[in-house]
This record gives sequence, C-alpha cells and structure tokens, in this order.
Amino acid sequence: MNIKFKLMLAIDLLILLTVGMFGGIIYTSEKAILQHQALSDRESVLQSLSKVTMESLLSEDPELLISYTADLKRIITNLDTAYVSDGKKILAHTDPSLAPRQLPLSYSGRRIRTTADKLMVKTDVTETDRKGISFSKKNITVNSRSYTVAVGFSDLKVRDEIETALNSSIVRILKAAALVFLAATLLAIWLSVRMTSPIKKLVKAFVITGEGRLDYKLKANGRRDEIGTLNKEFNRMVDKLRELDQMKKDFVSSVTHELKSPVGAIESYLDLMSYELSRSVKDPESCAAKLPRFQENIAFIKQNSQRLLRFITDLLDAARIEKGKFEIVKKRARIEPVIQDAIKLFLERAKASGIELKFPEQKAKLPEAYFDSEQISQVLINLVSNALKFTPKGGVVTVTASIVPQAALQQPETETPEPVRSGGMALRVSVADTGIGIPQTDIDKVFEKFYQVPGGRSQAAGPKGTGLGLYIVKSIVEAHGGRIFAENLKPGTRFSIELPV
Repeated sequence: MNIKFKLMLAIDLLILLTVGMFGGIIYTSEKAILQHQALSDRESVLQSLSKVTMESLLSEDPELLISYTADLKRIITNLDTAYVSDGKKILAHTDPSLAPRQLPLSYSGRRIRTTADKLMVKTDVTETDRKGISFSKKNITVNSRSYTVAVGFSDLKVRDEIETALNSSIVRILKAAALVFLAATLLAIWLSVRMTSPIKKLVKAFVITGEGRLDYKLKANGRRDEIGTLNKEFNRMVDKLRELDQMKKDFVSSVTHELKSPVGAIESYLDLMSYELSRSVKDPESCAAKLPRFQENIAFIKQNSQRLLRFITDLLDAARIEKGKFEIVKKRARIEPVIQDAIKLFLERAKASGIELKFPEQKAKLPEAYFDSEQISQVLINLVSNALKFTPKGGVVTVTASIVPQAALQQPETETPEPVRSGGMALRVSVADTGIGIPQTDIDKVFEKFYQVPGGRSQAAGPKGTGLGLYIVKSIVEAHGGRIFAENLKPGTRFSIELPV
C-alpha cells in the first residue's frame, strides 16, 4: 500500500467519521426538536381550543365552539380526540355524535335518561382512559363557572410524523454526505498527488545518488513546508557527499604520494649504494673515499623512513581516535622545555628555507600545567611544521606562551567550542606565521579529518600532508580538556592551544 493510497484512505475515513458524527448530532438534535415541537403543538391546540371556548361562552354562541371542535380533527391529522365539558355534559366534541347533548343528571351523577349511551360524560378524563392517546387538559373559568378543555393526540400518528420527518432528514444528510465524500475524495487525490510527487522525485534522486552520480541535485520547489526542507537537506547532503568524495580522492592521492615518495627515495638511494659497492669490489682503495657519500645516503634513507613512519603513526592515531582508544598520560610539567625542543627540531629547516623561527624570552615565569608532554610535543611539532610549510622565504614564524584569565576564555576571538574554565586561568601557546593565510570560510574546517584548504597543497613547501595533522592535534588538545582555534592575521595565520592550569 503506497503513501498516496494511504493518504486518500485516511482523508476519506476522517471525512466519513466527521460526517457520521455530525449526522448523528443532527439526527439526535432534530429528533429532540420534533418531539418538543409535538408537545408544543399539543399545547398550542389546547390553548386555541380554550380561547375559542371562552369566546363561545362569552358570546353565547355554542355553534362556534361545536363547529371549531368538529373541524380540529380534519385540520390536525394526528389529533385523536378533543372536547369541552362543564363537568356535567359535553359542550363540544371532535365526534359530532357525542355533543352537544342536554342530559340532566341527578345530584348523585346518575343519568335520568339513557338515550345517549355514547356520551363521554365524566367529571375527570385521564391519560389512561384510552391506550395510545396522550391527553392534555386545561381548566378555565367563565362567568364563575368551571370548564375543562381536553385534547388527545395519537401517539402512533405523532411517532409516524416524527419518523417521516427524520427519514427525510436522513436522506438529506446522506445526500450531503455523498457530496462531501466526493469532494473529500477529489481533495485527497489532489493532496496526495501534490505531496507524493516531490517524494517520488526525491526517491529518484536517492536512486541516482546511490548509483554514484553526485552531480544530481533537486530543483528548488519554493515550498516552505517539510517537503521543501527535505528538498534542501537532500541537496545539502549531496554537496557534503561530493565534498567527502573529493576528500577521499585527495586522501588516496596524498596517501599514494606519502607512501610512494619515501619508499621510492629509499629504493633509489639503496640502488645507488648497491651500484657504488659493486664497483668498489673491483677497486677496494676507492671504497674509503666513498664512505662520506654512503653516510649521506644513509641519512637520506633514515629521513625518508622517519617520514614514512610518521605518516603511518598519523593513520594509526586517527584510527585510535575514531575508536575512542586514544590515551594520554597527564603529569604536572612546564611548557617551556616542550616548546624549546620543538623549536630546535626545526631550526635547521627554517634556516635552510630562509625563514626566521623564534621563541621570544618570557617576561614572567609560566606556571606548571597538567599535560602529556609527549602528546603536546606532537601538537607543537605539527603546528610549527605547518607554519614553516606555508610561510614563504623571508617570513617569520613566532611561538609564544602566556597565561590568560578566564575572561579571555569567555570571549574568544573566533567562533570556537566552549573554552576551558579551570581555576579561572589557562595556559595559551600560539604559533603565528606570516604565510599565505587561510580563507575565513575554511578556518573552522581545517580541524576536520582529511580536510585541506583548496589550493593550499600547491602552495605548500615540502611534503603536502594528508589532512590528518590538525585533526589529531585537535583531538589531543580536547583530550586534555583544552581547546584549539585559528585566527587570520593578514598576513598569515595564528594557531593557539589552551590548556587548563
């Protein structure tokens, strides 16, 4: 059962339920109204007969009362009996044969003459006098004499009249329900088509995307409801998938390069050394002269093997971070020795590249912090290495360390995660360069796994990297309860880490 049919069925069932509910309410209400109307009609007839009786008695015109009473049954179809009595005789009756009769009665109420056996002469008439007849009575006084006016309606006729009216109402309700149901069905078809059409397009788009076509996007439909939101989110998902696919391609390319370059270099130097050694066998005296060159080749082999090892270590660290198995061992230590070791590691490289690498002398002694020296050393090595990689000849890379108050942490210069608040102070280490900088749109993305700034690889000096370094750095800093953020300096960029004191 597809969603289109389900929607139509749901709307039709809802309409049927609504029509049934309102139809029941209308039927019940109309039945109550008709029953009340029947009672009102009975009272109205009683009032009219009482009024005519008073007029007839006051005008001493018995024919008026007799003719009016006799005509009532013809006019009012559900009337069974109506009469007027003074307690001794019937003055008027719907049956002309029963009134009027001048029958003198004894004081005991017995008839003197019995020529009118059909006369309904009683001092009281109750509703039980005749089965299926509902009586209403009214006592009136005219010229100091009391008269009883009574009307009796046939319950069967009243019920039949009510049922006839209700049946007519049911027919009207059913006709209205049929029209409403037809209109609801047409509305349901229109709504289902309108709602399922974009869903079908979305399903088609998912199928195409699932086949690997990441260039397919849905056209903007201008809708502001959930369907429109789904349309926008699908396009955003496709953009993200395309971005991830490009990152995957870049990563594969980087991995290939990072693996192939050092392995190729090692192989080349080993081939060269093998060739030189094979020649030295024929000329042993020249072997000693080639030892410095062999040592230089071995140094290059070691350098490339370290580069390969560092790359593999990054991959393993990223895998451990993903699995949540990345561990740090924090101890109370000073940050200055860690910074100085990182500076010493890159001094020769900076000098060879024509870049000034400096760590200004601290004006005040920094307090100890609680961190893993080895991991923080890896963080600083990565930040300094990146700074040198993207700083041109003649540039400057500066490493600074300072203690910052809690107020500074509450108002970071850029959009960053919530800062650390431990004792109100934090240790900040910054690596600033005068290089090419990072576009503002990418400055928060550089910490994502495998992300590399577009165009940055072509401007980097030395190994291009894989986009894992800053991701690992961010994970290490956050594992310490700290934070890392980047700022544009124009020119250059500054990366800062903050660790709780």
